[in-house]
Amino acid sequence: MSRKIVTRRANPKRPRENEEGLTKAVADFLDVALAKGSTFTHVASGGYRPGGERGRMHGQGVRRGCPDFVIVARRAVDDFGFRSHVVVFIELKTASGALEAAQETWRDALKAAGAWWFLCRSVEEVEAALRDAGASLKAEIGKTKKPPAR
Repeated sequence: MSRKIVTRRANPKRPRENEEGLTKAVADFLDVALAKGSTFTHVASGGYRPGGERGRMHGQGVRRGCPDFVIVARRAVDDFGFRSHVVVFIELKTASGALEAAQETWRDALKAAGAWWFLCRSVEEVEAALRDAGASLKAEIGKTKKPPAR
């Protein structure tokens, strides 16, 4: 049985869409919705970096274009009684956002490797993507939309 949850959204009074607000809403959803034994991380590789921080991060292996979320989600028990996991990569964009060249490179490489990669523009699309990948969720946003582009 899944629970309905409400997540905080980007401030609706702001005139411009805010990917940071969407990122926070997705993290809030994942904290509540992922089944026990699942985990996720947000990869903060983009945005402004003051001083030499960008160079230090690059030296530590941080590369532009890496998907925003890496999710290791537990799947339901299969026909043989085994429970497996699925790894899902989520790139977040606002309604008007477009992929950069480095993000397209990551997308193409991950898809070529057979990975689950999705471009999502809302928490509802993240939920639909996880369900499409077979993730076991213990909460839902509401009516699940068609899965986003893979």
